[in-house]
This record gives sequence, structure tokens and C-alpha cells, in this order.
Amino acid sequence: MKKILTNLYKLIRGFQVVLNKQNQLKSICVFYGGAIKGNIGGTLVKIKRLNSYFPEHQLSFNIVYLLSNSPYLPSFALKILKKRKIPIVHNQNGVFYPAWYKGDYKKQNLIMASQYLKADYVFFQSKFCKDVAEKFLGKCNVKNEILYNAVDTTKFFPLKKDIKQNEFTFLITGKFSSIHYYHLKNTILSIDSVEYNNLTFKLIIAGSISSQLHKKIYNLINNRIINRKNISIFGKYTQDNANILYNMADAFIYLPHNSPCPNSVIEALSCGLPVLYSNSGGVPELVGTNCGIPLQVKNSYEIPLCPNIDNVQVGIKKIIDKREFFSNNARNRAIKMFDINIWIDKHKKVFNELLLTKT
Repeated sequence: MKKILTNLYKLIRGFQVVLNKQNQLKSICVFYGGAIKGNIGGTLVKIKRLNSYFPEHQLSFNIVYLLSNSPYLPSFALKILKKRKIPIVHNQNGVFYPAWYKGDYKKQNLIMASQYLKADYVFFQSKFCKDVAEKFLGKCNVKNEILYNAVDTTKFFPLKKDIKQNEFTFLITGKFSSIHYYHLKNTILSIDSVEYNNLTFKLIIAGSISSQLHKKIYNLINNRIINRKNISIFGKYTQDNANILYNMADAFIYLPHNSPCPNSVIEALSCGLPVLYSNSGGVPELVGTNCGIPLQVKNSYEIPLCPNIDNVQVGIKKIIDKREFFSNNARNRAIKMFDINIWIDKHKKVFNELLLTKT
């Protein structure tokens, strides 16, 4: 039933392209190709942000903006767009490969590639995203650039708080399913067993967590006799209350392997949180050299890898020793590199250039 509904949704979006009364004005009129906006999840938030600056025109548009993880336009619609010379801007995040996707990853990459290879301009969310796209989807032969995800630095900012002398809290946020157990397990075990400066270490896990993963985490806590008081599992949160959540922590921890360009890391930086992270994927590009501690892992597209517990605990100690230094740099880096206004201005520039080239 889900497959039938998805195909029906794609068909409806395709007919929107057929019925489009192409806007001949120079003003920017964007169609998001079926991707929807919302408060939770990277794609939903991204569309919501764009839509607030570039309101969607579903039946009268002159620019199509597509996201790699929302390939809702069928092939006939893409062909019509190319025939009518309506510019396609493609935002490329990660791709499919065996380390994280257990289905037919080649088939999924073909679907993603169908719009990626038809784009007139490509935004890659990180250099890592470009590298894996060209490895698994094909060479990008149109104008493109690296454009990291963005954050509203006026909504994500450090709150004045007293650093507790006897405890230190780490935070990880995101959308978690069973495939994320490997790094959450190492995170929990590392923080539970580390000893340093007589501190009590705590961990907050916040976001959407699947019921299966929830069960695995509770079994881990019970079987290893982990102090439940030191592990807090929160539910979903929205952009409206996220700043309070981030400011409950002293540092951010992020051990997923080869993550493309996680919004959560950017939001943590904007809140002045040092980041302890797996030195893989696009995360090193986001954190830079003075905002946290990288933990070395090998590269693999076959299996997910995670820093071992000993190395994580060494990293924890380094974060504590230089917390204030990392915190100041994190906030400054977010303002300089990831502020939402920079991101919107770049989109506006590219949209206008494409419309100008088209005329």
C-alpha cells in the first residue's frame, strides 16, 4: 500500500509539471518538486527555510529545486522540464551504499541519479557529498559548488549558564533507527565508564528514536548495569525549543560514520558547543580545527565504523580541558560559515543567474 501511495504521489507531482503555466517574469518562482516543509528532520526543515524566503509556486514556476533524498518527480516530468528549459537546481546530500543501507542500494542510487544528472546547477552539502555522489551517481558536468547546511544563529545561540563543577553533560541529537545502534552503544559505554577530575558524566539523547532502537538501548543499560540517572532519552523536539535543549549540554558528541552534513552538528556549533566527533564524512569540514576533537576511524562503504571506547574517552578529556576555547570558536565559526542569511543569499544569486541565462 505504501508503495502504491508513493507512486500516486509522484504521479500527481509529475502532472503539476505538465500543467505548469511557466512564469515569464524575472521574479523567482520556485517549485520544490514534491518535497514538503516541517519542523523536524533535515529535509523538512530545509524546505521550510527556503519556502519562507522563496514561497512555492506549484502551478506557475520558473525554477525547480530538488533534494537528493526527496526524488518525487517521475522521469517524464524531468524530461518536460528539460524540454521547456526550466532550470533545475539539485541539492545533493548523501548517497546509498551497504554500510548504512541494507536494501538494493544500486537501485536507489539510480533513482537519485535520474534528477542529479539532469540538473542545471548542483549544490553539494559538503565536499564529502560531492565525492560520494561522483563515486556512486556519476560525474557532475554542470556548474556546482559546496554549500553547507545553514542555521539561524539568532535562534541557536549560547545561553548564559553556570558550568557545574561536579558534572559534565554531552548531547547527541538526530533521527535514530536501529542502524545507529553501533555508535550510540559506544557513546553510552564511553560516557558511563570514563573517569576524569571526579566529574559525573551525563548523556542526553534527543530526537526521533525508533521503538526497536529504544529497546536495544534500554537492554544495553540494564545488561551493563549503567546508571540510568546519567542517561536521558528525550523524544522529538522542534526548531522552536531546540535552543533550550542544546544549552542543557556542555558539549556535543557525534560518532556516526561518514555522515554527509548533519544539521545537528551545525546547530551545536551555533550554540557554542564543542564537538567530539568521528573524523569521517562531512563532519570534519563543519567542525574545522579549533572547535572540537576528531576521533580517527578508517574509511569504509561496506560497514559502519566507530571510534573505540578508549579513544572516545581520551577525546572526552581533551574536550573538557579546552572547553572554553572550543566553545568560543564554535560560535564564531557558525556565524561566519553557516548563518542562514549566507545560505539564502547564495540560493538567490544562483536562481537569478539561471533565470538570466535562460532568457
